[in-house]
Amino acid sequence: MKEYMPLIEQKLTEGGSVLFTAPGTSMLPLLHNSDVELTAVTGALKKLDIALYHRRSGQFVLHRVIRVNADGSYAMCGDNQTAVESPIQHNQIIAKLLCYAHNGNMIPVHDPTYLRYARRRARSRPFRAAYTLLRRGLYKTYRLIREIFHKKQTKN
Repeated sequence: MKEYMPLIEQKLTEGGSVLFTAPGTSMLPLLHNSDVELTAVTGALKKLDIALYHRRSGQFVLHRVIRVNADGSYAMCGDNQTAVESPIQHNQIIAKLLCYAHNGNMIPVHDPTYLRYARRRARSRPFRAAYTLLRRGLYKTYRLIREIFHKKQTKN
């Protein structure tokens, strides 16, 4: 991605859009090796927008805005993740999602079905995070009990 960034930024500053395949699993189930079209960001992002930004590490990420902070920075999270990245400053934002491919069709982000999905996904994040923590805790407890039981079996 780094080698293409100058070309992408040039295309966006000229008022064009950029089409590429978004790799990774952080935006499942919406995006997985899906074609996405990005456009330049004009003004502030809104909650539920999906933006391409660069982390301080230099990594490029396509995640959803789950909150606009009071200072104008953003809290971002992938649809398939529970950890929130914040603060993401506006100068880290490169572009925002215009449309994405689904079943061979390009779906615009203003599509009512997409908007329902985005609101539902954003609302469910705290519950998914709690579920993940609970599941991890139960698995650790299971392993501990199994280890204790195994030690008792080997003593006998």
